[in-house]
Amino acid sequence: MNKDEYIKLWVRKAGGDLKVAKRELGAEDSVLEAVCFHLQQAVEKYLKAFLAKFSEKIKRTHNLEFLIEQCIQLDGDFTQYEEKFDVIAGCGVEIRYPDTFLVLDEDELGVVLVIVEEFREFVLKKIGINPGEVG
Repeated sequence: MNKDEYIKLWVRKAGGDLKVAKRELGAEDSVLEAVCFHLQQAVEKYLKAFLAKFSEKIKRTHNLEFLIEQCIQLDGDFTQYEEKFDVIAGCGVEIRYPDTFLVLDEDELGVVLVIVEEFREFVLKKIGINPGEVG
């Protein structure tokens, strides 16, 4: 697999997480923990797609703060997202454990969803991928 295919694979995987989050949030009996998890996963994968484009190595981590800092070092425009994902940063790992409780409601997750969709467009533009190329 060449570098461009690898980057597109990250974007497709992120898109899948975003699709699942949107579908679940729209469900009558949505599982909000799952929405939060998939939104966090989408952000993580979009960050890794950017890093795959402009960095030699991607550290295996689920830490959004670390990944955003890595992106900021490469492109200062990422600072605008530095605090926007704090609310879902723990949804990738911590939420999997029964002693961690989700405190976000549907409205709050809806706001995060809008930010993630905006972030998707931001990252795709940065890495030079047309949304139609990756579905």
